[in-house]
Amino acid sequence: MKKLLIIIAVFIEMFILKAKAEVIKVPLIKLTPKKIITLKRCYSHYTIKIPIPERWHINKAFLKLKYVNSSLLSERSVIVVKINGYIVAQIKLSPFSTEGELKILIPGSAFFPGYNDLSFLVIQHSQTKKVCEDPFSPELWTTLYIDKSYFEVDYTPKDIPLRLSSVCNFLFDPKIFPQGKVNFVLEKIDPKYLELAGIIASGISLRFDYRDVIFTVSQKLKSGVDNILIGKNEFVEDFLNKRGIKEKITGAYLRIFHLPTKVYIDSRVENYIDTKHALLVVSGKNLKELECAAKSIAVISFPFPDSDRMIVKELDIPKPLPYTGKLILRPGYKYTFKDLGFLTHTFKGIYPLPRDLVFYLPSDLLIKPNRYANLYLHFAYGAGMRSDSVLNILLNGKHITAIHLDNPHGMVYENYKIAIPAYLFRRGFNKITFMPVLTPSVTGICELIQTENLFLTLFSDSSFFFPSMPHLVDMPRIELFFQDGFPFTRFPDASKNIFYITAQDKRTLNSFLNLIGLLTKKIGYPLLGLNVEFKKPKDTDKELVIIGSINTIPAEFKESAPLKLLSENRVYYPIISLKGSAVKSKISQLKETIKKVFHKEKLNKPSRIVALSRQISSFGDKKGLIVEFESPYKKGGTIIIFTARSSAALEKMSKVILNPAVQAGCSGDISLIELTPPYKVSSVRVGKVYYVGELGKVSMPTYYLRKHFYLFFISLFITIALLSLIILLILRKYRKKRTKNVEEYIED
Repeated sequence: MKKLLIIIAVFIEMFILKAKAEVIKVPLIKLTPKKIITLKRCYSHYTIKIPIPERWHINKAFLKLKYVNSSLLSERSVIVVKINGYIVAQIKLSPFSTEGELKILIPGSAFFPGYNDLSFLVIQHSQTKKVCEDPFSPELWTTLYIDKSYFEVDYTPKDIPLRLSSVCNFLFDPKIFPQGKVNFVLEKIDPKYLELAGIIASGISLRFDYRDVIFTVSQKLKSGVDNILIGKNEFVEDFLNKRGIKEKITGAYLRIFHLPTKVYIDSRVENYIDTKHALLVVSGKNLKELECAAKSIAVISFPFPDSDRMIVKELDIPKPLPYTGKLILRPGYKYTFKDLGFLTHTFKGIYPLPRDLVFYLPSDLLIKPNRYANLYLHFAYGAGMRSDSVLNILLNGKHITAIHLDNPHGMVYENYKIAIPAYLFRRGFNKITFMPVLTPSVTGICELIQTENLFLTLFSDSSFFFPSMPHLVDMPRIELFFQDGFPFTRFPDASKNIFYITAQDKRTLNSFLNLIGLLTKKIGYPLLGLNVEFKKPKDTDKELVIIGSINTIPAEFKESAPLKLLSENRVYYPIISLKGSAVKSKISQLKETIKKVFHKEKLNKPSRIVALSRQISSFGDKKGLIVEFESPYKKGGTIIIFTARSSAALEKMSKVILNPAVQAGCSGDISLIELTPPYKVSSVRVGKVYYVGELGKVSMPTYYLRKHFYLFFISLFITIALLSLIILLILRKYRKKRTKNVEEYIED
């Protein structure tokens, strides 16, 4: 009887676990970049995309929205809330109660897996005794406080389908919010297994796209999250056998299981299969097969195969070209808008929302001022528009040109060329914005304002060309790491880097995997060429990423860093920085440079003033540190250190730097990050400047001419002098020959 009661209790517990719903409350500001939204005019709307992952069954949702409206005509003004076009609430706006709060319960049936449209539509009219009103009247507005509103989802997790294809779009899905979580179980902690975990973590991070992922490392399964088991066949077979799963592994092996876990009933441990989370097994008979299996799971990009297991016989991955990555342009090539993610779009109405064409230029691109980038636009616009209609084009938020849409009969253009000076672009992220202003031909009060003819279609076969340019940039610049991972992602598979992990505790390893996830998102390419070391690298020609707490980092790296955290700390404090060009002309600088070279006089050119403080002090346990400097092993090579006082603080920092606001604050060669909200960042640049060029190799002449600009003028002067001397000698020889003939004639 007692055994029967235990069995019943186990089944009841299993049923409760299976049926258990979860609730997530997310501020609306996490789903849209705007803190407040003001809806103007008599009719206006705004849409927020609500991500719903396929592995959630939505039971219900709750929306709380705060708003303020102007003095409106209450019987004719209303705010409407829609989900995917279905009206879920409508409330009248009142001039007597201008501040309001919407509380809406939304049924789960209104949602579908994917990006759901949560739309706010405002129809508002001003108080007037006139029959007609101005639809653009300035007192027509309603403001939505997005930063004070939230969205709550009550959902039940679905069972994980036992198909390896679910790895692509079900298991690791960017629509899972607030973040993804994955645990790695390793056979042992050594560099090779960390490389395999890093490769898989990179592939997972790539599938989560814009969504953050938190990784952990352990040697046992972690309940409540998806787990990935990495080990050779003997270890994996024994591991599964202890959990009631018999499996024989041959070859490079991948298989997906429901997560075996344990439940505690009456102080007894009972085995339980969690069907809501997955155990992904990566195995092989040797390290070569393990690596093949790990890379296979990292590159699965569409839903195949549908079996629960796979034996990989061979995997052929071509070597990627340098400066390859998501939306990264290779100068000298023409790209269609479709290649850059911009699909054919039709702008409609008087004030259509702008659309952006986004891309990245390599961070070390030396942009020349005398070159031009070209836009070739294919577009069409409607008939019956007023002649002051235009298509405005902005680059990084600054207006650069406009196209006059002045033909009342409408037009179609192909390869409409717009030349943009290259110096207007910046290294890294760039955004070209298309912002039409479409004006109806009739706009008078009490007249029918026709807007259905107001459209402009920009086609995806439009193209963009950026000219070829050399690669050279002054370093160190931590901001470039958070921009596109430069210089560690010049080779997108990270094969030219070494990740030196200074300690093997779990928190430091977690920090390594979180950093791998961040780096993958920056480049948009799986890091299949990872190199991990637990021992200090020597005389390497590769870029070096060092991860570890302060006390575990070798003294020689701390000695080379711009902030020297040794037994006696050496700290540089910038006092003032002046640029000579702001005080003296280039000619004056050149004169002083020549004086310095030929008369050995010191220049009095203003420069930055930095105080050096030698001190015995401590590094706080609530701060993280990032330092970047030139490698002592290679000219133009880079070392970047991620460190904190303890491994716990280091792991905290690896999560804090996922915050875009924190990334935006990091620059120069030292970034000090506070690990408690609001996560303030202090950045300076005090160390030695060095230069990085094409593929990380810079010739000595190029290096010194770029670093010391006066050498260029001296070289130019010497070249001109030598050419002048050669021409003078030639002329003298020619003159001597001519005068000799003249003298002979005179003698005769």
